[in-house]
Amino acid sequence: MGFHVATATDPATALEVAAAFSPAFAILDIGLPGMDGYQLARALRAQQTATPVRVFALTGYGQAEDYRRSNEAGFERHFVKPVALAQLVEALTGAFPGERPSV
Repeated sequence: MGFHVATATDPATALEVAAAFSPAFAILDIGLPGMDGYQLARALRAQQTATPVRVFALTGYGQAEDYRRSNEAGFERHFVKPVALAQLVEALTGAFPGERPSV
């Protein structure tokens, strides 16, 4: 799809990778060990201040409370697994506020 991707398998590594990689997007699970996805989203957004990271949830949690909590944590989108690739790509290539990203 033309995206440059970095991955991490736990929240601490995700913060390290994001510090080096400076991602435009972070796609996070919610149920993570040690630090949940809500906390990780807040930490990523606090860490990436020069160019704020857009954060999406990709999780098995799909109750109304889960959507509310992801919204409060600053997630832009909340996808419940499994998500169609086309739906995820559409979200990633959607316009930033006031501009159109290049992919």
